[in-house]
Amino acid sequence: NNGTLTNTPTFSSDNNGLIEFDGTNDFVAFGTNPFSNIGSTSYTISQWINMVATSGTFDRSVGVYIDANNWLQILWTNHSGNGWNFACVDGGTKRMIGFDEGDSTSADVWFCITAVWDAGADSVAIYKNAIQQSKAYDGQAYEGGSTTGFNIARRPDGAGPLNARIATTIIYDRALKVGEVKQNFNAQRTRFGI
Repeated sequence: NNGTLTNTPTFSSDNNGLIEFDGTNDFVAFGTNPFSNIGSTSYTISQWINMVATSGTFDRSVGVYIDANNWLQILWTNHSGNGWNFACVDGGTKRMIGFDEGDSTSADVWFCITAVWDAGADSVAIYKNAIQQSKAYDGQAYEGGSTTGFNIARRPDGAGPLNARIATTIIYDRALKVGEVKQNFNAQRTRFGI
């Protein structure tokens, strides 16, 4: 899918290419939403991210909204300790997984976040640098928004803009296995100095 750079996010050739989002209103909008059937289709989203600032609350690296009962997002929060979370809502049922980072996600450090929704197993998973995290959330009321769409670096309704550099976003229409997540991470890690 091709996206539209909106509100002038900055392209840089650093690290073989990246886009910097200002945390105010920059984002990439996609006219075609590849997540049209969350209920029966598994997905994996993998991103290489370098935070410009870690002070934001509920900042989205990916925001997808189909309707009030079907949406997903990957978000950074410093709400109760810094951490990354993956929320997937299918038919009104929220599934969330995440981890608290403390100080381990710092500005100007590259890392890979991979989120997996397995529709057949009815489960979510999130990885940082190919290490699976396991803190399940008990229905924390993150909202999906109210505007249909698929955006990188914010929710489709404009909430939660991310102040970060994103080099890659890869979407699969299946749930990657642990070994595949590790393989993808290892294939790119030297590009980002890890």
